[in-house]
Amino acid sequence: MVCVSEKYPWFKKYESSFSDSFAPQERSLLKSSLLLSAPLGLGFIEFVKEKVQQCLPHSGNLFWLAPEAESSVIKIEQIRALIDFMRLKTFSGTYRLAVIENAELMNLNAQNALLKTLEEPAEHAFIWLLSSHPRRLLPTILSRCQRFSFCANASEAQAYFHQEFPSEDPKQLWERCHFGPLTISVEHQVMRQAWIQDLKAKASPLRFARNFLKTEQPSDCLFDFFYEWTLDWYRTHMGLPANFFRGEESWFESYAFSFARRQKLKAFSKKMIQLKKAKLAGIMLNQELLLEDLLIEWTQL
Repeated sequence: MVCVSEKYPWFKKYESSFSDSFAPQERSLLKSSLLLSAPLGLGFIEFVKEKVQQCLPHSGNLFWLAPEAESSVIKIEQIRALIDFMRLKTFSGTYRLAVIENAELMNLNAQNALLKTLEEPAEHAFIWLLSSHPRRLLPTILSRCQRFSFCANASEAQAYFHQEFPSEDPKQLWERCHFGPLTISVEHQVMRQAWIQDLKAKASPLRFARNFLKTEQPSDCLFDFFYEWTLDWYRTHMGLPANFFRGEESWFESYAFSFARRQKLKAFSKKMIQLKKAKLAGIMLNQELLLEDLLIEWTQL
């Protein structure tokens, strides 16, 4: 079986340091609470799962927590179950590990419930918080955690792109991936091109929304797409080449620069930010209506 660092070269530099930190002789130097963070599209959840399997041979000592199906938040009831687990005895005299995936999705009650456990950790027990948005956690939680961050540099990502996308310019892909190389995939490239063709053809907002929902992609993908479109619109009208939509300059030129259009783009961007905030707050929204409304506004630019 291929290890994660062989698939994703940016993890090679962490192999020894991460593994050594959790060796028995070094474990006493670790705080009981650890915050592991990385940009989206790095594959660090996969890397951490691999390391957990190596460091914790008895699965009965592991509690892995993630948002429940069809939920965008981690609720207080889930944290209470984690707390109960932390009070149990370990198997074979080792240690217990609780992992909270996408920890930034804990709602306020859940974060407050976790605080007491972080302040008064159980003996021989560790809590790992995994997050791509650590700043969304309460400052009191951040202050009680030891930090371990992952990242990919340009040369590592470009080596990966050269292997996975030999016909593409790796430097361009690096500029587009927002420090997360795995956000670029063959499927994503095809899907992104389909979005461009639909928008150029002025497909109806309802049709576009329904086609997007069939892909089962998170709405954040579309928000990022339109955010990049907005940035390239500004670049094109400043006499600069498009950064995210290279070769599509004529598309942006068809949206001539005007004060009114700039104001509409500003309002459109503000609306996307509000929708992302609502999603993070756990507010349940009708995805089809949300996307249709957003696309209607885009067609009016």
